[in-house]
Amino acid sequence: MLQRNEIYALAKKLSKEELLKWFSRFGKLNFEGEKVIDEVEIEYYSWISDYDGAKCEFCIADIDGECTLNIPKMAS
Repeated sequence: MLQRNEIYALAKKLSKEELLKWFSRFGKLNFEGEKVIDEVEIEYYSWISDYDGAKCEFCIADIDGECTLNIPKMAS
């Protein structure tokens, strides 16, 4: 749970590349695909924590060069 709390705070400060590097540092990151909706690029990922095996799916939306992290689903 600590990792999840940390990533929300970090996501506000990091670039998309740095954010993906953070996920890779603490677990296995898989790119699942991408979509463009109304000129918003959305990349979908799945991730498994090395620490506790927690799994999550998340997306990163790129809106005019600014990225937003969304973690809609997290399973243990």
